[in-house]
Amino acid sequence: MNRPRRASTSRRSRVPRASGDEPSTQRHNDLAREYIALEKDLVAAGDAPSESCLRALQARRLDLEARELPVLRVLDAMCHDELVTALGIEAAERSNVGGWQRLCAHVVDVGAHRLRKRAA
Repeated sequence: MNRPRRASTSRRSRVPRASGDEPSTQRHNDLAREYIALEKDLVAAGDAPSESCLRALQARRLDLEARELPVLRVLDAMCHDELVTALGIEAAERSNVGGWQRLCAHVVDVGAHRLRKRAA
C-alpha cells in the first residue's frame, strides 16, 4: 500500500546537514585536503629546499589562506578569555566581550572593533 509522504519529509530535506551537503562543509574539506597536500610537498622538499621551491610552496599557502573564511575576532577573543581562565592568568588579560557579541560570535562579528582588554 502506497502511503503519501508527509510534509515533514519535505521540510526536513531543506535543513542543511553536517553530513557534507552544505557548500561550506565541502569547502572546508577541500581546504583541509589541499593543506595536507601542501604539507606533504613541504616534507618531500627535504631539509634544504631551493629558494624557488620555498617560494612556490609559500605561494600555494597564501592561495589557500586567501580562500579561507575571515577570522571571527569576537569568537577569537572568547577563546582567548577561556584560555586565560584555564591558565589562571589575571582577569585583566580578559577582553570585554558583551552579551550580544557572545550570542552572535559563531556567525558574525558584532562590534569587533570595540574589543579591548578589561581595565585592571
